[in-house]
Amino acid sequence: MPTIKIDEEVWSALQAEATPLVDTPNTVLRKKFGLSDKTEGKRENAPGGRSPNSRAKGRTPQIAFRRPILEALYAAGGAKAVNEILDDIERDLGGQLNDVDRSLLNSGRDIRWKNAAQWERAVMVEEGILKSDSPRGIWELTDKGIRIAQDEPNMSSSKTGSGQEYNEKWNVGAKQAFFHKDGTFYMPLNKFPGAFFDPYGYVLFETEREYFDCAEVFQAEGPRANIPKGIKTLATYIRRL
Repeated sequence: MPTIKIDEEVWSALQAEATPLVDTPNTVLRKKFGLSDKTEGKRENAPGGRSPNSRAKGRTPQIAFRRPILEALYAAGGAKAVNEILDDIERDLGGQLNDVDRSLLNSGRDIRWKNAAQWERAVMVEEGILKSDSPRGIWELTDKGIRIAQDEPNMSSSKTGSGQEYNEKWNVGAKQAFFHKDGTFYMPLNKFPGAFFDPYGYVLFETEREYFDCAEVFQAEGPRANIPKGIKTLATYIRRL
């Protein structure tokens, strides 16, 4: 797909014509030129309102929301509800978000920083980092997005979501830890010892060989670990609660 560069004024004009979470820059241009929408029926419904005013003075740049989105999704195993992701972003960037970010757009309905985060999601979809056909209300990493998250400096070690919290709480000693509330869906481990957690216990893999020899972990295509019946069914599961 060809890549073009546009200036700030053109970007603002595209935002003014679009609906967050429905339109991407490409779909706005397709509408302008009277072309059919190839992705119709696959995108989420918009939450309402217009795009953020990119010329608002003092606002946090839209690109600043990219890493928190990646972190939230990577820690959750690749997919997460949009409202939970926005909560994660607010927690991560709470000290950075200012009064301008927390103000309402001219529509009077949308908070500026949340709208900006949703626009960054649209750009990430356009770049193939997030899926365009995820269920409504869910943001999800593509295989490309997973690779980018894995290559991001300190992504897996500095923030692995609740997995790291349980790892420290239970003194498991894992170098990499991931959590899923149902114990069924995780990002792949690439540091050992590594552990998968659910709310009640965990499975620890001391070595890479031990991890790859666990056939129950690899029940689905793709790089993500899927344990359909949950880690609690594995013989090596350690229950703590």
